[in-house]
Amino acid sequence: MKYLMMIGLGLALAPNSTLAQAPKVGDVQVVNVISISLQVGSTEKESKKVTYTPPPGWYIRSHEVHCAQKQGQASYSVNTVPSDWNAASEDEFNESYRRITEAAAKVQNQGFWAKLVGARQESLTQYRKASASHHAIVVDAVAKGNGLFQSGGALEMTVTAELVYIGDSVASKPKQTILAQ
Repeated sequence: MKYLMMIGLGLALAPNSTLAQAPKVGDVQVVNVISISLQVGSTEKESKKVTYTPPPGWYIRSHEVHCAQKQGQASYSVNTVPSDWNAASEDEFNESYRRITEAAAKVQNQGFWAKLVGARQESLTQYRKASASHHAIVVDAVAKGNGLFQSGGALEMTVTAELVYIGDSVASKPKQTILAQ
């Protein structure tokens, strides 16, 4: 099995960038951020999940996928998502809340119940603000052989991101504030 993965060549390696100059708000960089190469034999399977998060102050405007090789049963998905976003996290949060409310219902205390509902809503609001403040690129890649006495699988791809500098002070604000500016 051959496996090679390269994450974030970095803004310092991007064309037209210099180490002496700080980026200005609105500066745009196009950077190769993820490269994956998977190669497996006829009965093997390999999968990789890679996440790229830009440096502070930079925002992912768009991304492009360049697939140099796709052989056999190889597939990939590339998504741009908030960096701390995790669907399972919010589902787990809701499941925990459901269990707590069932326990609170047995107590039958209306004051406690009202506090619990308010605390849940505030916690969920804070969770969403925190997890939706910065984007990331997530790549799921799989290469699988075709079976005994068949051919192997291979996947070689690169994801290029267009990044825009929004400034360090703007990057720390919630997403809703960034979009309103």
